[in-house]
Amino acid sequence: MAVKGQRIVKYVDGNMVDYTIYELVDPYDKILWTKTEPFDFTRPPIHPGQLATSLLHTMAKYGGVGLSANQVGLPYRVFVMGHGNTFFCCFNPEIIESIGESDKYSEGCLSYPGLFLKVKRATKVKLRWTDENRQQREETFDGFTARVIQHEMDHLDGTCFTKKVSPVKLQQAKDKIRIQKRRARDAEKLERMAQKA
Repeated sequence: MAVKGQRIVKYVDGNMVDYTIYELVDPYDKILWTKTEPFDFTRPPIHPGQLATSLLHTMAKYGGVGLSANQVGLPYRVFVMGHGNTFFCCFNPEIIESIGESDKYSEGCLSYPGLFLKVKRATKVKLRWTDENRQQREETFDGFTARVIQHEMDHLDGTCFTKKVSPVKLQQAKDKIRIQKRRARDAEKLERMAQKA
């Protein structure tokens, strides 16, 4: 498995911290469309704490609020999420209950920069997972946090959010990005011409 990234080793409060800031895989990489494998704590392929730290730093680098291991080329059933003061890592998560009516809300994805799609999600979810310290946890989340969890769970199941909308809606969103990029290029061209004048 060819995972790309930059290894960081530094001392924080007298302790050595070793993690990797990964590169995101191409949005057409088959790993994004493949169900991930459970993380094996009995024979961990990577130290759980190191993986959690690496994914959190990678998520922060790209300005995200959630990141699944397969988005960086790792086939493990692990995701991180965080916004505000809440950051955590979920190993082998499972949604054990979806609560409330589904609603549609515009969401983005680090694997598809600039693309925003309105996706239906449950308003509350009850999640069971293991943290990086091998502790079993269970909690109910609602609102934005519940949405992020469902988005990342889809990733772990090999489903990207582009499959959650109709082909027409997806094409309209892609066309919008194309128009924005063209306008940005035209604005840069005018700026250069104005500077030469």
